[in-house]
Amino acid sequence: MFKFSTAIILAFTSISLKISAQCPLTPISLTTQTDIDNFSTTYPGCDTIPVGADVLISGSTITNLNGLNQLVASLAAIEIRNNSNLTTTSGLNLLYAGSDLIIRNNPQLVDISSFSNLDTILGEFTIRTNPLLTDLTGFSSLKYVGMGAIIRDNAALTSLNGLNQLTSVDGILEIVEHPNLTDVSALSNLTLVTGDPIEGALVIDLNTSLTSLNGLGNNNTEILGDLFITGNTVLSDCAVQSICNYLNNPPIGAVSTINLNLTGCNTETEILNQCVFVSINEQNNYDVLSVYPNPFNTQLTFEWNGKNLSELLVTIHDLTGKLIHEQELNSTTVLNTEWINKGSYVISLVNEKKSFSKKMILIK
Repeated sequence: MFKFSTAIILAFTSISLKISAQCPLTPISLTTQTDIDNFSTTYPGCDTIPVGADVLISGSTITNLNGLNQLVASLAAIEIRNNSNLTTTSGLNLLYAGSDLIIRNNPQLVDISSFSNLDTILGEFTIRTNPLLTDLTGFSSLKYVGMGAIIRDNAALTSLNGLNQLTSVDGILEIVEHPNLTDVSALSNLTLVTGDPIEGALVIDLNTSLTSLNGLGNNNTEILGDLFITGNTVLSDCAVQSICNYLNNPPIGAVSTINLNLTGCNTETEILNQCVFVSINEQNNYDVLSVYPNPFNTQLTFEWNGKNLSELLVTIHDLTGKLIHEQELNSTTVLNTEWINKGSYVISLVNEKKSFSKKMILIK
């Protein structure tokens, strides 16, 4: 569970004490660019939105948020939604969000860099239906989300870059419906997803270009609720340490639903078959042994820092765990693979002292 330092608590206690009647005291809607531009006149000196004064920013004439540049924090929800011409959140430079931050259905939005100093969102964090966003680099300082993180239906999103500092999500983490998402490795520092008793803990669904969960969490990641990995039609590599640990020792009462993905990630059994190799990987010395290219076609090349390759046994398994090929390497550093069908495989090399495994793709 995320804990605030004494300094943070005192700082934002001080901020809350400075809230004056010049701030809105009840929910407000900013529906035009004029409303945005006049905010400092309407609410002079207001730098922190108080509890209960939720702010909805929604209007077809809104193109920027520069008129909100006096705000540094909000103790109420802020929702930026249904702004058909908003291209940037520039001007809204929050350092702290004490409730929800929702950015949804902004079809022209391309720049969210104004949130680069925001490290805490105590409420729900939603980035949904912003079709031109390609990554989340505007949230490069975000470490903690208090009531679920919903990343959904952002058509151009190719990676989660920007969430590299995120360590803890209280509630559900959704990564759903991204046709161009290929990389989730920005979540490598994620250590805790507490989950929601109704919605679950981790949902990875309908990301139709995602082939691997490589970089999703780490060996210390805890997922404390239901797991859903479904409808990712080319996803074959789910055996990352966080998922392997979860499936090998699931939380009491938790349910995992894994289906409608590619072979290798279509059932728990398929993933667990690959998890054997993941546990091997934890002992590898990657600096001295390499296999390339990846993807490969007619051959694989092996290098081991000048050592004698004849000491190594190479095995090739498919993603169900079936042994496809086994061979001792002699003096050769090249293995012919012309006869193997295209697909994803686990290439392993072992001897008495070392082991090495790598997931690789064979193309034709």
